[in-house]
Amino acid sequence: MPSKYVVRNFAEDSYYHVYNRGVEKRDIFLDEKDYRFFETYLYIYLSPLKKVLEKHPDLPLRLHNKNLSEEVKLMAYCLMPNHFHLLLKQKTKNGISKLMKQITNAYTLYFNQKNNRVGGLMQGRFKAMQITENDLLNPELTFKTFHNDQENYVKELERIKRL
Repeated sequence: MPSKYVVRNFAEDSYYHVYNRGVEKRDIFLDEKDYRFFETYLYIYLSPLKKVLEKHPDLPLRLHNKNLSEEVKLMAYCLMPNHFHLLLKQKTKNGISKLMKQITNAYTLYFNQKNNRVGGLMQGRFKAMQITENDLLNPELTFKTFHNDQENYVKELERIKRL
């Protein structure tokens, strides 16, 4: 029976909680450089290209075409040592699926090269569930949706960034 969190047909102009974790629940962020790499790629893929090029004028041309700022909006995110959560608004069809393919492939390639390893980094395909606009009005509820582990709630709260 398929999981209720394996959404594959994302509606336009809808919000989704998207997440994934490391294979075997292993840590996927080992140091600050790992967190920054993931955040930088979120910025490159989801900020308006003009803004990205102002901040990164030497950005390789291949990344210009991967910008999805017209297709997906990042509302919030939370990066934990062994998993990540993204609160996304899909603007156009297939935007979230494209983003997740790009960010997962880019981060896995970076992580594997950095740590001299091969193979998949994430535990299967990403999971997603639709979020209503009412859920968005309560940041504490949104964070608890992201992460129910109360021990890490306070420690990791500062990692949430609203863009």
